Amino acid sequence: MESNPLSHLAYSISSREQEGDFFFITDSGAQHSIYFTDGDGYAPNVSFAQHIKMVGFQPIGLGAQTAHVGYDPRIMPTIIEVLYRLLYTRPDVVLVYVCSNEGGLQQQRSYLFARWFRKWQQVGNVAIEKIDYSLYQQLYRSCLFRSGHPSEVEIRQTIERLIQDKQ
Repeated sequence: MESNPLSHLAYSISSREQEGDFFFITDSGAQHSIYFTDGDGYAPNVSFAQHIKMVGFQPIGLGAQTAHVGYDPRIMPTIIEVLYRLLYTRPDVVLVYVCSNEGGLQQQRSYLFARWFRKWQQVGNVAIEKIDYSLYQQLYRSCLFRSGHPSEVEIRQTIERLIQDKQ
């Protein structure tokens, strides 16, 4: 596997293979989870449904309260490293990230994820497509998939249809 140019900045990542969860611990001791769940229910009648994965990340455990204090420049490369590994090893996967609305900060989370993605694309070895969309001007989402995905046209059409249906 080609290396992700940001991986040297990442925290050490551990995983539970059977569950598809990944974990890392920051220098401040906060544990973070990066998790994937089946997302086929979001678009059950499309040819790529079995390849849809919902992705999320959050601080967990005892350090969760302190995880929100201050800026940690190694969190972004760590999360990007996990996404990179998945998209590199599973070129058929379609990732959907839904920004948490906790604290009414979903739009800011969407902007932050967009900034992370731009930085990743500047240094990344794998070309990734990203489609941002919101539903009801409250649910901010991003869809990520490899450039040249065999279902790219259908993915784009599905998102357009979803937006139209929810307006």
